[in-house]
Amino acid sequence: MTSRGSFRGAMQRLAALIYPARKWWSGLDLSHQFTIATSVIVIVGMLIIGRWVTTRITDGVIQSAAADAVLYSDSFINPLIQELATGSSLSAENQTALDTLLQPQSAGQPIVGFIIWQGDTIIHSNRREMIGRVFPPVEFPTTRVVGTCHVRLRPTG
Repeated sequence: MTSRGSFRGAMQRLAALIYPARKWWSGLDLSHQFTIATSVIVIVGMLIIGRWVTTRITDGVIQSAAADAVLYSDSFINPLIQELATGSSLSAENQTALDTLLQPQSAGQPIVGFIIWQGDTIIHSNRREMIGRVFPPVEFPTTRVVGTCHVRLRPTG
């Protein structure tokens, strides 16, 4: 069977589905047609607005989590990393204090990743294998310099 024949067959099946629906629609009086049409419009509108509200709520939760992370960082972590202003490494005492602060019990919720950069080098991280690694400047080093906080929430479990 050619593609033209399969197209023609598909159109005939579609017409067979549409014809009864069109006949049913024509049999309704105007008030029923209006009720059905407006109901469809209202439902589609509710779905669109619901999706928009869901997106706004999700963005608000992410921004709130980011603000909490920044406040936590500013209040508890910044005093421990002040020595990086004059040196290139953290003392063992401050590294231990950072590790304690970044544990889930201390932070109130799990911190999946935490990295302290100095230039292109990782000075401290909750992943020990990352400490001391040097990365070429790409997207994140420029945002690090201006103090941008990156937050990504994912469902757990």
